[in-house]
Amino acid sequence: MAVSLRDARERIEDRQWFIAAYARWLCEFGGDAVMAVADHGDRASHALGVSALVEARHWLAAREIDVILLLRDGQPAGFALVRRDSGSSRTVAEYYVEPDQRSRGVGRAAAMLLFDRFGGEWHTAALQRHPSAVRFWRGTVRSYTSGRHQETLVDGEVRQRFFARAGRAPDFGAVGATPDGRSSGAR
Repeated sequence: MAVSLRDARERIEDRQWFIAAYARWLCEFGGDAVMAVADHGDRASHALGVSALVEARHWLAAREIDVILLLRDGQPAGFALVRRDSGSSRTVAEYYVEPDQRSRGVGRAAAMLLFDRFGGEWHTAALQRHPSAVRFWRGTVRSYTSGRHQETLVDGEVRQRFFARAGRAPDFGAVGATPDGRSSGAR
């Protein structure tokens, strides 16, 4: 399995994939408001689709956001929305891995590539009510930093703060990684 990253803005098909994936993310993680809309039938579902389209286009147009596709074997498997806060500080605003790609190492390998790509100070957060997301970020950040990070609980969010170095030699190839993070030999 080769895991890599690509800027979603570079190709029209990547932008289209991101918009569709963003709608899936919104339906899965949008919370009670999305569920209330979905319970009101086709008209409300159409409104939800329009809302997802508007939001996804907003992300694509935002200058302070990097819209990154997570690729498995060259095919989109998820996305990351990374906010440039100030200087070399970044926050993972949203992170999504398609359901059929979860628990295969794609998300973790892509996150580590993302940290290495930009370096600097990083912030992640996951709502306590999403225990799988909390486990994912705790494990990924702990593995990436060898435990050298700060974790806090603020307003129901489990937050991590840590530092990455741009150009850091990752535990796996920049192009390929196996599910356990070892190099696949792909370069």
